[in-house]
Amino acid sequence: MPSKRANAATSQGGQAAAGEPTARERILTAAGQLFAERGFDRTPTARIAAKAGVPHGGHRALVPHGYRARRTLHGAQDPDPGGLR
Repeated sequence: MPSKRANAATSQGGQAAAGEPTARERILTAAGQLFAERGFDRTPTARIAAKAGVPHGGHRALVPHGYRARRTLHGAQDPDPGGLR
């Protein structure tokens, strides 16, 4: 049975078990789904973190709160919106 430390590392963005998505992958997937369902302005980072199953807020946050964090996640969904590059 894996140790609590190993489980914590995986949920905090460490190496995921074989075949399981990393915390980063879960965050990007959750963000993409929520942005598509609710739109950028109606998707708080707390909801993204909850859907991804990662900590939000405080010193253990994997999804920081605020507009800048949402813009970063939104940009990761479509790094070339509208073919502008």
